[in-house]
Amino acid sequence: GRSVSGDRNPSRTHPHRLRRGESQTKSKLTESAVRQIRTLRADGMYMTKIAEIFGVSDTLVSDVVNGRKWVHVN
Repeated sequence: GRSVSGDRNPSRTHPHRLRRGESQTKSKLTESAVRQIRTLRADGMYMTKIAEIFGVSDTLVSDVVNGRKWVHVN
């Protein structure tokens, strides 16, 4: 069968069905941790140090800080 793409893709027509953040079973962070990461970085802490503290990669920290991951958390 053909898969739907573009604006008719189920992820766009039913975005409420997507699992985000902590509701994903393999999530390594919590919403609280995401807020802490953003605050620590804003206060000048290096991303590698933040990654060490939370036990995640510096790439994930960078993605969180720069708004590529956990976009739904303010």
